Amino acid sequence: MGAGKKVWGYYPATDTWIPLQVDANGKVVVDMSGISLGDLGDTWLPAPGDQYFLYWDDAAGKWDCRILVDADIPASIARDAEVDDKIAAHHDTLLIDADEDTKVDVEEAADEDHVRMDVAGVEAFLLDNAGILTLAKQSACRAKLSATQSIPTGAWTKLAFTLTDYDIQSEFDAANNRFVVKVLGLYLIIAEVSLIAMTDQDILAIGIRKNNVLTGGYNFRAAAKTANFAFTTSDILFLTTDDYIEVFVYHDNAAARDAVAGASYNYMAIAKLA
Repeated sequence: MGAGKKVWGYYPATDTWIPLQVDANGKVVVDMSGISLGDLGDTWLPAPGDQYFLYWDDAAGKWDCRILVDADIPASIARDAEVDDKIAAHHDTLLIDADEDTKVDVEEAADEDHVRMDVAGVEAFLLDNAGILTLAKQSACRAKLSATQSIPTGAWTKLAFTLTDYDIQSEFDAANNRFVVKVLGLYLIIAEVSLIAMTDQDILAIGIRKNNVLTGGYNFRAAAKTANFAFTTSDILFLTTDDYIEVFVYHDNAAARDAVAGASYNYMAIAKLA
């Protein structure tokens, strides 16, 4: 406190200032011996147990003791207690959030020995006892043509995919014929193109574009006078949120060629690897 320094407190009952106790470090010392909760002499005290609590009965003007009821417990505490009961019922194999729609369980059924994870009420992760991992909500999409598309000669043309066989995270933009990434990561991309009535020595090429920049492609020269040709290209790309993937095709036939519709002809398939 410093030399010559003291702490004083005002005592209104006698209208006087009194010195307070201060320790060697300058901290005020509070004497608890004179503090009480009032008259507890007539309070009913049952057998000890954590289900009882002490409270002030304002109407009776005294302290009393009664058993704990649900109305005395805040909702959050009651909910936590309910979750604890459920965890206990699962033999401590369950990790669960407050509203119970996201959880991790290693024994959903008796002696199951599977690791399951639910996210927002949907089982998104399963590791079974054979070591097989299933990620039910992992990003994946397969898009294709809905109708035959005419591909002009001598120009890179985007394949107008509008239909999907699957789209786990709703990332396919049919209006713009592209896959738009929601979560960054490594993605496997496979694309196939099939054009009809190509002729000998025609050049046919397919390209994967990321944000409208060519990232990979493949050239092919037809070997027959008149034939339909199909081939694929693939890549593994690191993509971030809002990156988009499109598939382009090129040929140098003298006339426009058709890219035919169908699940096994012109498509792109994308899956998040990590």
